[in-house]
Amino acid sequence: MDVANETSQTTSEFQDLAVLELRGGTHLVLRNKPEAAPGQASFDLMVDDLKAQQVALQEAGYAPSEIREGRIHSVFDVSEPSGNTISFYDSHVVGPV
Repeated sequence: MDVANETSQTTSEFQDLAVLELRGGTHLVLRNKPEAAPGQASFDLMVDDLKAQQVALQEAGYAPSEIREGRIHSVFDVSEPSGNTISFYDSHVVGPV
């Protein structure tokens, strides 16, 4: 699953591991674990433009949920090919991080 290009860049890629550098210097480590059971991901993602991300995932063949308005953030969920559900939230950050 590709998140919008401006939100991450691959910094290291190995056979069973990839490290993505996110905004603000945060790193996301993705591991290939075929034995892992699908379920709710133990992380969520924040994006600058929630609707644009939802549309990008739809155009890539995924079926994201409708955007739900929250008290602080709006959110939608999407299942990735292994069956894990990932939540995408809108960001309230303004300007460079």
